Amino acid sequence: MNLGLALIALALAAPVAAPAFAEASARQAGPPEGDTARIVQISVHGNHTTPDADVLAIAGLTVGDAATPERLAAADAKLRASGRFSEIEVRRRYQSISDPSQILIVLLVDELPGISKDNLLPGPLTRLRASTMWLPILSFADGYGFTYGARVSVVHTFGSRSRISTPLTWGGERRAAVEMERAFDRGPLSLLRGTVGMDRRVNPHFDVPDTRREVSVEADRALGSLLRVGADARVTQVAFGQMDARHQAAGGHVVFDTRLDPSFPRNGVLASTWGCIAAPCSPCGRERFAQAHRCRHRSGRSSAEAIRFEATAPDMAPAMASPSRRRNCGSRSPHR
Repeated sequence: MNLGLALIALALAAPVAAPAFAEASARQAGPPEGDTARIVQISVHGNHTTPDADVLAIAGLTVGDAATPERLAAADAKLRASGRFSEIEVRRRYQSISDPSQILIVLLVDELPGISKDNLLPGPLTRLRASTMWLPILSFADGYGFTYGARVSVVHTFGSRSRISTPLTWGGERRAAVEMERAFDRGPLSLLRGTVGMDRRVNPHFDVPDTRREVSVEADRALGSLLRVGADARVTQVAFGQMDARHQAAGGHVVFDTRLDPSFPRNGVLASTWGCIAAPCSPCGRERFAQAHRCRHRSGRSSAEAIRFEATAPDMAPAMASPSRRRNCGSRSPHR
């Protein structure tokens, strides 16, 4: 009888104890909200010239403040409004596993180009000069002579992984162009390129000037670390002697690249293929080509092998094509 009374008392107490126990468990396991979460440490990273104290003063964060989303958003807005950093990120981390009310704040900043200890807020010209690079150009082609000039590039112009490059040459090939490039960490595209330019050569066979104005665009998508696919298109206006013509092309490409560093390739394989998907793509019709490169480095010895295959499905007989579209023997470009 005593056992039966005990079971009845337990059944009556269960509906009352269960919600209280669940509420206590949720309160213990869930992260603290509002004023219960406090900042116990603030770390600043990425600042090579601006002192940590200046960054903290701009952000307006101090140890002991409530780690609310509104306060962190206000700190992010203050850092961006200061105009002293190109990239800013405010991260909220737990300082202790046992006590989730202790919050660590990490401020990641990327300082503007041209910043120095004497000039913590550089002007537009100073930033432009600090982010500009140049490369001399010197080449020689049989029949055309020497080409000389320079390439000027400006990095981080419209993003952290962007570049604008301007090649200017004279001599055998006179060329002026603007090339833009932007890499993406996320999204449908991994790399986007665009070019607007004009170049002029004097054809050594016909002894007439060949002037070309071209607009091109290329988009790539990385599929893992070794494979990428993409598409490209271009429109070229050609003035060849007394004749004018417009060339249009669009195609797709696949690239397999195992090189760790393209500037110093070793023990890697590079293979690519390109196919035309819009006509007319070449002087004589649709074309496609594939190429492969392999580089090895062993015991101080380096070697490289390369193979290239090209096929063209003629849509237009060479004799019927205009001189600006006829292919030179052994060359992909007409009269180049």
